[in-house]
Amino acid sequence: MNFIPIQLHIWNFKNKLKHNLFAKNEHFLQSPFLFYFYLEVVQNPYPFSDFEDCVKFRKQLLPLQFNSIKHDEFLYRLINFFNFKSMALVGQINKVTLQYLSKFKHQNDIQVSDILHLSSPDFDFIYINNLLKDSLKKNLEQLINENKLTNTIYFISNIYQCQKTQNAWLNLTKHLRVTISTDFYDLGLLFVRPEHKNKEHFKLKL
Repeated sequence: MNFIPIQLHIWNFKNKLKHNLFAKNEHFLQSPFLFYFYLEVVQNPYPFSDFEDCVKFRKQLLPLQFNSIKHDEFLYRLINFFNFKSMALVGQINKVTLQYLSKFKHQNDIQVSDILHLSSPDFDFIYINNLLKDSLKKNLEQLINENKLTNTIYFISNIYQCQKTQNAWLNLTKHLRVTISTDFYDLGLLFVRPEHKNKEHFKLKL
């Protein structure tokens, strides 16, 4: 069993508390795109029929640790909302998260690979499990540069896993092509939307 040092527990507790104090909801979003996105994806109270099967699958694999139910259901709602044509999953993706993704009819268009062996940089949606490896952050920056598509969304899990992943996340939010970044604490989203002229960063409640 892997034990998390007490210092990391304290660091996470302080950052989570700070995030909760400053995180906003839809009432603070002036962008029509973000306002609608927040209402339809983040605050959508209606469960999908697939959720029940996924929760049962999660229970079968206990006591293994996975992303939270809130994380996986948000990921599902996000993909369902945008209806991405091409998706890439980078890093080790746990079985429960993959179970949610397997529910999509276009799952054959989902590529699971390490970042160096993706068939192309041009994906509508790219999921990154974490930013622990320095090489991953560097290659992700290059991937964002080379992606010819507009409106790509980068979904990054565990952005506050430790100080290193937090720093990597904050550096990515400053990327020239990233126009909107949203920090939900357990995960972050990077939006490449050229029509959004002013770079903005938000701490939001999930």
